[in-house]
Amino acid sequence: MMLSGMLFAGPVWYIPGWLRCHAPESETVTSLQETFRDSEVTYRDWEGNSLVWQEAVSTADAEGQKLYEELKGMSSAQRESLVLIGHSLGGRIVVRALAKLAQDGLKVRQGILLGAALPYTDSDISKATSASQQPILNICNFRDVTLKYIYGSVGGEEAPALGANGVTQIIPNYIECVIPAGFVKGVEFENPAMDLPGMKDLVSHHAKFYAEYLGKLLRGEVSEKNSEIMVPQGNLNIQTGTTGGLIWWNTLDSCQGWQLQKNILTGHCRILTPKKVRAAWGDEATMRAAFGKVKFQLNTQ
Repeated sequence: MMLSGMLFAGPVWYIPGWLRCHAPESETVTSLQETFRDSEVTYRDWEGNSLVWQEAVSTADAEGQKLYEELKGMSSAQRESLVLIGHSLGGRIVVRALAKLAQDGLKVRQGILLGAALPYTDSDISKATSASQQPILNICNFRDVTLKYIYGSVGGEEAPALGANGVTQIIPNYIECVIPAGFVKGVEFENPAMDLPGMKDLVSHHAKFYAEYLGKLLRGEVSEKNSEIMVPQGNLNIQTGTTGGLIWWNTLDSCQGWQLQKNILTGHCRILTPKKVRAAWGDEATMRAAFGKVKFQLNTQ
């Protein structure tokens, strides 16, 4: 699908993530403004600076309700010219608001998610797509350290993050794009500390990485087609090499060298790459759904 038509929009509202409120991210906003040159990008702060993650999550869900009420009160012309962009918990706010808006049969021009911090199993995701005239665009990064290793283990969410996992089912009016390996290293920052070895990989959840990739994607400077296989996660996983399951594992499914295996003792499942690296593990239902997405990607490349 060609995405270039998404560049021409009316007002653009950018909703930041956790601990980024009340202090506009000038580099991120500048990047978005360069992408949406004919639009005014507005930084929309919210009360998300609580140091307690669970409080910030609760506030984000409440902010989603507030945003819905504001959108509902706008004229159709205003609302349908609006692009909503949310990073991290800001993406959660966008999803919550659009899911509510969809119940009223109302739409914005488009919703765009950047490293969204909400469970990839959240039912509001599929609901939200009905409130966007153009497909909801979800920019993911399965190497995002914060989303992959901290979001679930520390935050206590019910499932891994949408911004790292994507979804496992096909959702109408929804496009998923994955930031490729090495992209973050090429993003330039004003702060020289960002050039320290390994720093960009460590802070890969920063909104500017996502905003820069969004811009390149919409300008046609990078391929819309995912060049890598994105494997939805189950339990927290450190990628490790295996012997391929010669003894304690049964292979439930396979595709182009990838395997879905089940442990005959514990019953848990895992997904192995063609090089026998464990890409994900968890309960059988979660891993079957994840492997379904792997197969879909392999068969559409």
